[in-house]
Amino acid sequence: MRSAKTQKPDYAQLTIVLLFHLLLATAPFFFTWVSEELFEFPKMLLVYSLTVLILGVWAGRMVVRQKIIFRRTRLDLPILLFLASQILSTIFSLHPRTSVFGYYTRFHGGLLSTLTYMALYYAFVSNISKKQIKSLLINLFANSILISLYAIAEHFGRSFSCVLITGQFTVDCWVQDVQNRVFATFGQPNWLAAYTIMLLPVGITLFITAKKTIWQLFYATANSLLLMTLLFTKSRSGILGLLIAVIFLFLGQIVLFFQKKIKIHQFLNLKLATFSLLIAVILLVFGSPWTPNLQQIYRRLYRIDFPTASNSAVPVEIGGTESGDIRKIVWQGAIKVWRRYPIFGSGVETFAYSYYQDRPAAHNLVSEWDFLYNKAHNEFLNFAATTGTVGLLAYLFLLSYYLLTIIKRANLLNLSFAAAVIALSISNFFGFSTVLVTVLMWLFFAITQILNQKTKTELISKKSHLSLEHYLTITVIVIVGLYFLGKTTNIWLADRDYARAKNLSQVGYLGESIPLLQTAIKKSPQEALYYDELANTYAKAAVALANENEANSAAQLADLAISSSKKTLQLNSVHLNFYKTRIRLLSNLGSINPKFFAEAINFTQAAIKLAPTDAKLFYNLALIQIVNGQKEEAVFSLKKAIELKANYLEAREKLVDIIGE
Repeated sequence: MRSAKTQKPDYAQLTIVLLFHLLLATAPFFFTWVSEELFEFPKMLLVYSLTVLILGVWAGRMVVRQKIIFRRTRLDLPILLFLASQILSTIFSLHPRTSVFGYYTRFHGGLLSTLTYMALYYAFVSNISKKQIKSLLINLFANSILISLYAIAEHFGRSFSCVLITGQFTVDCWVQDVQNRVFATFGQPNWLAAYTIMLLPVGITLFITAKKTIWQLFYATANSLLLMTLLFTKSRSGILGLLIAVIFLFLGQIVLFFQKKIKIHQFLNLKLATFSLLIAVILLVFGSPWTPNLQQIYRRLYRIDFPTASNSAVPVEIGGTESGDIRKIVWQGAIKVWRRYPIFGSGVETFAYSYYQDRPAAHNLVSEWDFLYNKAHNEFLNFAATTGTVGLLAYLFLLSYYLLTIIKRANLLNLSFAAAVIALSISNFFGFSTVLVTVLMWLFFAITQILNQKTKTELISKKSHLSLEHYLTITVIVIVGLYFLGKTTNIWLADRDYARAKNLSQVGYLGESIPLLQTAIKKSPQEALYYDELANTYAKAAVALANENEANSAAQLADLAISSSKKTLQLNSVHLNFYKTRIRLLSNLGSINPKFFAEAINFTQAAIKLAPTDAKLFYNLALIQIVNGQKEEAVFSLKKAIELKANYLEAREKLVDIIGE
């Protein structure tokens, strides 16, 4: 008889491990430049696809092993309560489809994404052993080195993304000033910063506890590059999150020392002192949002004016309202939404719909006054507004319960994972979570559950004999998996067609745009945004034909525009942008048939009910009323616009013109 050590390993389990390696290796780098949203959307679809594969192999493993492979954890209760809160919020949502899939095109945050993260958590704890965690962490930090180098190159004017997009090793392919605030493959500096601060607490601990020189150098390199990347993002929330996480780690070490869980030489660690000195040098050389760099210090001491590079000490906000002031206004609106929907909120991921009913008038006075806000820019207020008191308490319970269970079983590594979650929570307080950091959070949850439980690697002790029923079950699993992979691919293809059509429409290629939009609709017939863009394109084409004296064709396209717009609002009647599109196309079609002006006025008034403090709606209403011969009503609308936005120059000039006539 063979010993247990020579037994055949579980290849399905090893496949799951490899798929998790693939997830950690590819998700940070994954972005496309042919989709409507370049970064979060592709990452979410990648996570969906890999989760389908992981779940499929997991299900197949259970069939082969002929038993249920599912591990209970200490987080089961808070996870179940959190899931229940999300489901209830979705049921009572302003728009259930958005709550299920998430706000287009991010998708992250919807019920489906939450189910995906939970599935990854349970797949991880049920299939990964303690010994396999080390290689996964090495994979994670090896890729963090590459991401950091990617971002650091941007700081010095070289973007690998631009090589892929335009073939030029510059930063010119980005509208954003990526050299001033890097974002690598994450799309936004704060999102990249959140990634770095989740890894740094764990990386610091792995550096301290590493026994071999090669691993000490490995983690020291990763941590140094991550810290430089964080500084180059100039993310104040990220740096604050890391600072609080480091303080938590330091205090945790003191507690462990007095509890005699670590020895004096571990507490007074020379490696930690050396790394702290390295951090000080990096801060001195490159500076931070609050401290000057070495060049600036030298310039101040000797009053020397060096030529200023494009990447040196540029304020975070350029020519616009300070982001903190904007956040305060949005937070006020989020609190009002929560008061209006106190129990289950307005619905998962429906902030873009509910906020504008409660949008403070002060929002009209900031530089981003006409931007669409689909997040509260505070993860906790966002939960309060969209999932109500139930959702917020469930989320807080999940985080606090996790931290308490970790602190009770405190050791250096446990504390580092807890510090990572704390750092992310601080960052999220001033922003919102994204795909990759949420994946990491749930995987960190899972890793600590495995590390703190007695587990063993399971081996196949004998050759499994599968019946016809088992083979049929595996076949069904494969078919179901292929179906969901196909649906995920279809979503991406539809979005690609939509993005291309939108770009063509913007540059006047209406004839080429329309078939692409129709194709996108066939692939995703319930996506209101596609009908909205199609309606807008039809309206443009109708006006163009009318200007060429092709009245019949113009009238037909006008009817198609109205029909598509109606379909848009049937699918989603709470999205303010769809009303704005309807108003715009009716105003444009008014040049073909004046009856459309009256309809445009009605829809503008309907939009005002959704967003009563939107000054631009009142201004546009006035413009339509002027064309429609309603001078007195236009004066009233302009005065209302000015009342809401005192610095509304266009409205003031138009009012003077009307009164002067």
